[in-house]
Amino acid sequence: MTARIHQPLKDQAADRKQLHLCRTDEKLQSICVGMRRLGMRVDEKARAEHQDEQEEAADKWLNIVHKYRPGMNPNSNAQVRDLLFGNWSLPVQEYTQTGDESVGAASLRALVASPLVEQEQKDFINALRFYRRAQKLLSTYLLKLAPDAGLVKDSYVYPDYNSAGTVTGRLSSSNPNFQNIPYKLRNIFVPPKGCVFVGADYDQLELRFAAALAGADHYLDAFEKKQIDPHNLTADLMFGDKFWSAEGAPADKMGKGTGQFKQLRNLAKTICFASLYGASVPKVYEIISRGEDEEGRLLYAHYGLKQIRLLHRRWKERAPEFVRWWGETVRTCRDQHYVEEIVLGRRRYFAHEDYNAILNFGVQAGGFAVVGLSMIDLVENHLPFDFKNKTGLVNQLHDAVVFAVPETEAEYVADVITKTLTRRVDGLPVTFSAEAEIGNNWREV
Repeated sequence: MTARIHQPLKDQAADRKQLHLCRTDEKLQSICVGMRRLGMRVDEKARAEHQDEQEEAADKWLNIVHKYRPGMNPNSNAQVRDLLFGNWSLPVQEYTQTGDESVGAASLRALVASPLVEQEQKDFINALRFYRRAQKLLSTYLLKLAPDAGLVKDSYVYPDYNSAGTVTGRLSSSNPNFQNIPYKLRNIFVPPKGCVFVGADYDQLELRFAAALAGADHYLDAFEKKQIDPHNLTADLMFGDKFWSAEGAPADKMGKGTGQFKQLRNLAKTICFASLYGASVPKVYEIISRGEDEEGRLLYAHYGLKQIRLLHRRWKERAPEFVRWWGETVRTCRDQHYVEEIVLGRRRYFAHEDYNAILNFGVQAGGFAVVGLSMIDLVENHLPFDFKNKTGLVNQLHDAVVFAVPETEAEYVADVITKTLTRRVDGLPVTFSAEAEIGNNWREV
């Protein structure tokens, strides 16, 4: 079957001017193989400490759940549904595909934020959320990474990576998915003995790309002139003078600030990223409502739909270039039935119009093309895989890379990575940049 479809597929790729991508994707798949061969070393002591912490948390929250409902199985959706929507008659937030009241994470977050739910009921729902959160960390990551669970071999875990798993060209990962490892668990992964990690994360990659495509001059000036932090600019567009007079404001406009200032900055940043691809206000509000800190506490539960609508409207009014770009992109797609990213010319064809996907593709595919070309440059010309000594590129997380390198070479490698990742793209008036950091575990870079 593969032999029979090869030539017709090749002909269609040539007709669609996509054949040139094969060489790039082949190089990326080779990098995927290299990352799997290297693997990442697991610090068993750190993993065990996380396991103890989450088991203790699960027991704590289970006791609180049982305080309200003795003997309840918090993993039983039927039991939780009977309590919330039967006994307590709480407002249903959404339904499952089978027509049942949903007791999933999104519904529970919405109930915690609802003014119609009493405080004791919120305490129970939060205990349920935190119990499930601890159990998920245990079952999805911590127990699977235990020495006798099968994934870890000779103290290393060897995840799969795939260069053909997404329509945008982004890499995907499995067994386990190393692109979903929670930030708080990343200190479990450490470099080989005598080595350190050197990692770099592109600065505001998607916002820079979208601003360049849209011609949003105030954002482009912020990126190039470095007189104001881009996320501070977003908050300024939404909140105005109130933002700069907030408690914790920094001495200059490049600072991230603390306290109330930082909270407003983070809210504006979240709204901007949720809105970047034309999301509706209810969708933006839904995304905002998911925001949690490391302990699972909701960050923006006190914001209502009306407030988010106002901030969303202000941002669109004061950054009208994005709205024009959305319209132009959709009209172009309607005419030619595809969207093409500007870096490598990767296309996505649309049989049916999908508004958000149309707006999303050019930025995510183009942004990853920048990342992919930088990865290829680094591996082919500067930092090749050394499988004997277990050094080289060990992880790729969307717009970030992590290398394991001998400790004596760390400063040199950090400089190479920073310079290689910093690049411009023909036709885009913005510099894509990243600054490498050195650390003794993945969380530090």
